[in-house]
Amino acid sequence: MATIVLALLAAVSFLPVLLTPIPAMVDYPNHLARMYVLGQNGTPGANPYYEVTWPSIPTSEWT
Repeated sequence: MATIVLALLAAVSFLPVLLTPIPAMVDYPNHLARMYVLGQNGTPGANPYYEVTWPSIPTSEWT
C-alpha cells in the first residue's frame, strides 16, 4: 500500500514538468557547460580554448 501511495505521489509531483510547454531551465545547458569546463580545469582533458581565472575578491558577478 505504501509503495502505491509513493508511486502516485511521485507521478503527481512530476506532472508539472510534463505539462509545461517550455521548461523553466532554459539556461541549464549554459550552466552545465560552465561546470564542465571548471571541473576539467587542470586535468589532461581540459579544453585548451578556455582558461579558468579566479578573481582575487569574492563577488557574484564574475560569471
